[in-house]
Amino acid sequence: MPRWLFGRLLQAVLTLLVVFATVFVLMRLAPGDPLARLSDDTPVSAAETAALRARYGLDQPLPTQLAAFATGVLHGDLGVSIQFGRPVVSLVRERLGATLLLGLTVLVVNFTLGLWLGVRQALARGRPVDRVLGAAGAVSVALPSFWVGLALVWGFGLHAPFLPVAGLRDPMLDTASRAVQWVDLLRHLVLPALTLSLVTIGATMRYQRAAMLDALVQPFVRTASARGLTPGAVTHHAWRAALVPVLTLLGLWLPLLVTGSVFVEAVFAWPGLGGLAAQAAALRDYPLMMGCTMLAGTIVVLGSLAADIACAIADPRLRTA
Repeated sequence: MPRWLFGRLLQAVLTLLVVFATVFVLMRLAPGDPLARLSDDTPVSAAETAALRARYGLDQPLPTQLAAFATGVLHGDLGVSIQFGRPVVSLVRERLGATLLLGLTVLVVNFTLGLWLGVRQALARGRPVDRVLGAAGAVSVALPSFWVGLALVWGFGLHAPFLPVAGLRDPMLDTASRAVQWVDLLRHLVLPALTLSLVTIGATMRYQRAAMLDALVQPFVRTASARGLTPGAVTHHAWRAALVPVLTLLGLWLPLLVTGSVFVEAVFAWPGLGGLAAQAAALRDYPLMMGCTMLAGTIVVLGSLAADIACAIADPRLRTA
């Protein structure tokens, strides 16, 4: 294994350990009682409360709780949700598919259409195309996701109701053919994916434009042009160099798969992990909060690691950095 790759892996592991320990301690030190919401509907006696604290380990010192949690993680056990009374792993697994479907769809749109538009901007610098796309990108960055989602719900829910505005699928189609169910799923996916794409694609366009403009003035690009290469070949050389900062952006966008769609999931009633994480935070459900945080943290660190590896492949000079 190359030294640079081993170093990145070691950094990733240490980062995850520090993040998990820090989040675990901060959750326990924050004010509030995770068992307080259990007595909202049904009164809970002092003895029952003490039994629940013992069951979830809340009566133990903080280091003991952390050690028990770490031991459970090593065995693939993230504990039991306080509010739902179910294993955290099963709750996360139920929501993971919907979140990955939405997040991956948005990432594909961002890093295909967004990169192409950014390159078009750079090649048409100062022209009307560049100005129009630049203004569109600025609007995209400024738009709040919940406002865009509500506007689409208003438009397609009231004035052009040919796309569903809530949920993942139509329960009336459970007995329909597989093809009909897939079409129904894609129809439900359109508006949430469109909302997230509209508010994130502008950043990708701007990053790609800036990176491409920087690459176009590099000596190797000018040399390729002076040697008589076609404009398409010169653009290809510049684009490969311009991919490095955009690949880093891709690693930073990966958390969108888990937590970046909280507002959109709420607006469109999309049964994903973002809504589950928000609900766990509101209910102060420690095990469920840690499960969602661990998944998000792991994706962030693995995304950064993947971006480093991709950048090193695109630019071999970075392997010795």
